[in-house]
Amino acid sequence: SLTALLSAGLLASTSAMAVDNVQSGYAGAETGDWGGQNGAVIGPPDNTCAAMGSVGKVNLVSGFGFNLPELPSTVITGVTAFVKASEGTVQIVGVQLAADADVDPPTMLLGAERDFPVPGTGNNCANTTVASINGGLAGWGLAPGDLTPAIVNDSGFGIVFTKRETSNVKVDSICLEVDYTTPDGPAVQQDCFAPPAQGNTVTVTKVVIGAAPGTDWAYTGTLGAFS
Repeated sequence: SLTALLSAGLLASTSAMAVDNVQSGYAGAETGDWGGQNGAVIGPPDNTCAAMGSVGKVNLVSGFGFNLPELPSTVITGVTAFVKASEGTVQIVGVQLAADADVDPPTMLLGAERDFPVPGTGNNCANTTVASINGGLAGWGLAPGDLTPAIVNDSGFGIVFTKRETSNVKVDSICLEVDYTTPDGPAVQQDCFAPPAQGNTVTVTKVVIGAAPGTDWAYTGTLGAFS
């Protein structure tokens, strides 16, 4: 019947809809000397910085802790790299994804190297600011299917930084966001360098008319959305 055909079509279109997700993680491991300041680029920003060494020096970070569903239906659509860094003037650093960024030198580079402009906000750690480089897979020189959940979830997945110019680049923290789709929700939305959630306080005042109650009074009910 027409009703059955319409229902079948609706179910087919609903099942074909993809859910957009974003999962993020801060660098949990480093390779290379990072100017001898080991550990400074690990984790969220803490105003402790590392340098990138001399021109041509390669520094790497990995261990981002991703946990994407390793299913054929999980499709990675993009990667965004966020770096909290600075220099006295804008400097270009090479960045490239690697499946073995825990090895120096890496042998499993992914896609192509990209130009990352380090913000020219000052050459002290206190001047570092967050900049990003994004785009779909094509922006990283990758084709659909080149980057799989198994690669991203591996502890060796990460970024290779190549020092190209004489400069005094300072790096505080590095974070990656991976965009992917799944056939079902709920959607995952995790953002790099997101401010911590702010708590809300609700004050409820009870006005007593007459004699005070003999027992403690507690509020029960449902709170709607508020700010």
